[in-house]
Amino acid sequence: MGVICYTSGTTGAKPKGAMGSQKYLVVAGEIWCAVDNWSPEDDYLSYLSPAWATEWVLGLSSGLRSGTTLCFPEKPETVQSDIREIGPKVVFYSARMWESLNSTIHAKIADTLAPFRLMFNSSLKIGYRVIDARFQKKPVPLSWRALYKLADRLVFRYVRDRIGLSNIKWAYTAGASISPDILRFFHAIGVNLKQIYGLTEALMNAVHRDGDIKPESCGVALPGNEFRISENGELLVKPPACFSGYYKDPEATKKQFDKDGWIKTGDAAHITPDNHLVVLGRMKELIDLGDGNKFSPEFIETRLRFSPYIKDVMTFGEAVRPFVCAIVVIDYENVGKWAEDNRLNYTTFADLSQKPEVSKLILKEVERINSVLPDWSKIRRYVLMHKEFDPDEAELTRTRKLRRAFMVKKYKDLIDGIYSDAGEVMVEAAVTYRDGRKGVFKTAIKIRDVGGA
Repeated sequence: MGVICYTSGTTGAKPKGAMGSQKYLVVAGEIWCAVDNWSPEDDYLSYLSPAWATEWVLGLSSGLRSGTTLCFPEKPETVQSDIREIGPKVVFYSARMWESLNSTIHAKIADTLAPFRLMFNSSLKIGYRVIDARFQKKPVPLSWRALYKLADRLVFRYVRDRIGLSNIKWAYTAGASISPDILRFFHAIGVNLKQIYGLTEALMNAVHRDGDIKPESCGVALPGNEFRISENGELLVKPPACFSGYYKDPEATKKQFDKDGWIKTGDAAHITPDNHLVVLGRMKELIDLGDGNKFSPEFIETRLRFSPYIKDVMTFGEAVRPFVCAIVVIDYENVGKWAEDNRLNYTTFADLSQKPEVSKLILKEVERINSVLPDWSKIRRYVLMHKEFDPDEAELTRTRKLRRAFMVKKYKDLIDGIYSDAGEVMVEAAVTYRDGRKGVFKTAIKIRDVGGA
């Protein structure tokens, strides 16, 4: 026995302990170092809990295999200053952490003087132009390469330094889908962010290669891994080494494999002609709208979270309900800053979330996403939540994945109200005032329609 790593419990089931052998860990380091050539000169920031299998594979197994220096923040309160002090060359953050960092950057830029905002926005356009050409494997004209170097020297280098990534060579994300917009943004500012696909039971299975990055994919298979798509569209994997079984749960272990010994991932996916893995979402979470069309909640949610004004979102629909709706959680810090800049007074999170001006702000983000969605999956109605989703209330996992089945049950009355003819739904809300006082009060959550959807 090498390690026991627990699954996240995203589906609402009790997390299971996946047993990994010493071979499970050693092979993980071998195949990883065969792709990205980490060296003893590199520093890896070990930030996430080792209870997550990914941290064992990257931080411990691959780090030991390559001789890379593992660095640890001193404590949660000093993480950002520690990262700047370390200046790591390799980092691994969850998708939600990259989304949060994206929001922070945009909020900080919005708070700078107008000349720097102009420089940043102009530089970002140059960055997107260059990065998009590289993603498409097209040549970048000399003039644009020169402009990009200038933008990097004047703007992007400063931004990377402020977030502790001034020396970055490789940055990774996994655990949930990341918006292609997020990945594209970080590449534009000079962060080599790559998507990993893997699961606790089967190690790492795919990753973007340097020079072969498609923002909508998870890259191509790691050495020794095989992929197969089942008849119902589920991704099956066969890694060079896999888990030994679930701790004290042989029945669940047996169910994790198909009759040919392939591991069932539970993800809907397809393989592109150039062997990139594109994950569409969890099989159990693809929702049938009853008219022959299905939509992926995760696809919509990851793209909405690109907005600096949206922290969390849950979309839903079902066969007996005629359209897609959403529960949106505002980013309190960024929306609060926007409200102050626009001289909009508010007292609490709940008060700010129900302001008509804030609703119009979020409506623009919803309409942006609707513009790229097929008609049947466009968001027709939404509400702005009176509070944040909370892992301590079992609404999210510790990696901030939605526990969707639990949420649908918990917010059944709110969801029923959205699909009714009502203009608002009454809920009870716990509130903490700015002076520290706490209380409970009833508040009305407005139901908003999306015109043209």
